[in-house]
Amino acid sequence: MPLGPSWLNRWLIPWVVATSYLIFYFSPGLRRLLGRLFDRLEERSGSRGSDLGFLRSDFFVEGLRLEAKRKHIILALSGGLGLILLFDAVSGWKLGSYGEAIWFSSLTAGFLNPIAEELLARGLFLNMFAFTVYAFGLQGWKKASTYMIGVTVVSLVFTVSHLNLGPFQSAVRFSSSLLFCAVYLLSERNLLPPIVAHAAWNWYLVGKDVMLG
Repeated sequence: MPLGPSWLNRWLIPWVVATSYLIFYFSPGLRRLLGRLFDRLEERSGSRGSDLGFLRSDFFVEGLRLEAKRKHIILALSGGLGLILLFDAVSGWKLGSYGEAIWFSSLTAGFLNPIAEELLARGLFLNMFAFTVYAFGLQGWKKASTYMIGVTVVSLVFTVSHLNLGPFQSAVRFSSSLLFCAVYLLSERNLLPPIVAHAAWNWYLVGKDVMLG
């Protein structure tokens, strides 16, 4: 396994987050077990239904789904590839490739990272803003402004979390996050479309590694 200053961010954290989420998602028995654990924690806290209400709400759990309509998948694919092609063209086709072993970048950038980063950025953080809209019944400009603030904050955090970026690369990351947020919300808070868009984006860079040898 390639090791370096960013091995924790590029390998260990995505692996742990992605595999934990997939095991949780495809294991109904585990979800029931965690539900009972939450019940006990709430009983001990003496405030059942409040401390863990957000994490346990049906609304929040719905925002972690891996289901999508075909039109949302097509939108995600075309949006992800189209936007990175645009930025690469603007840069004179100089967007950096990963420069790693193909098997490693395929596994991390092409599979683990999109799942882990979308779970955290869209499934958790952006979902919190959506839950605020739902819980307080916000409508009109209040609803729109809450989503705009959420998308902006999430995109800023997403950009800053990618370390050592110059101004252009930061603009690229921020724009990609705006796209992933939009795809997530347009698909009714479904995680699969932003994961697809994110993976398409990353696979483009992996493909550059293959072409550049």
